[in-house]
Amino acid sequence: SGSGDMGDTVYVLDLTPIYKMIGGREGRAAAGLLEICQRQFDEFRESNLDIAVVKGEQFIMRFDKCNNEQGFRRAALIINEIGFQVLSDRFQKMEVPDLLVAADVGDITNEDGTVNTDKIGDVRKKGGVPINLDGLGDDVPKWAKLVVVKMAKTAKLVAMNRKKKDADIEMVEIKHKKAIADDDIKMVEIKRDRKKDADIEMVPIKRDRKKDADIEMVPIQNKKQDAKPDWVKSAMKAKPEEKKTVQRSGKERRAKRLPVGEKNKRSGGLDRRGRGH
Repeated sequence: SGSGDMGDTVYVLDLTPIYKMIGGREGRAAAGLLEICQRQFDEFRESNLDIAVVKGEQFIMRFDKCNNEQGFRRAALIINEIGFQVLSDRFQKMEVPDLLVAADVGDITNEDGTVNTDKIGDVRKKGGVPINLDGLGDDVPKWAKLVVVKMAKTAKLVAMNRKKKDADIEMVEIKHKKAIADDDIKMVEIKRDRKKDADIEMVPIKRDRKKDADIEMVPIQNKKQDAKPDWVKSAMKAKPEEKKTVQRSGKERRAKRLPVGEKNKRSGGLDRRGRGH
């Protein structure tokens, strides 16, 4: 892609406001702008590994063997020369807070290494790579220092918002976990209460039934026993006497079955009418 490796810092000039001041991206003035950008970069180049490319309306510069402050200073000096050559005195009147931004290569490229201009816009909104104002030197244009100050404020504001957002997310997660925990506790309490209520209900039922059964059984037994008269009770208690069997001869058994007159005939003496036999 020519813009460097991930972790490298690049410096991006936004050509959009300059295009607007020269009448657009078409025509001789627009072509002259790109030629001036490349020529000024070549004049400040200190290494063959220093590179610059144009992507859309973004002029991207990378310097070899420079820290962030040194690279930002060189980019600011190049842009200052481009501005005066293209716009002359009008450049001093430009609104330049977003004209230059320092960015990590990984933040502005796709997975295949190509530059993504939409990501460059996102980097500007977040403040880009922080630059130490004291490390820029005295020859840095005033507008460039204003850019550094604005970038720092933007980055600080973004960090505060991110921290607040993370705190809100954490608070939501805590509330969510607490709500789940409270629901679990309530559910356990409900289960315990239900179990306790069930035990309370079961104990009286078991005790009452047994107690009622005992109360009912005693009167029923006494009532049945008392309902019988005394003579029945005594009869039930008294044992019947055993009858003794009398042994009789055959003659005695036959005599017992015959009428009285017949007996007299056989035994002699008088019958019922006083007749002898």
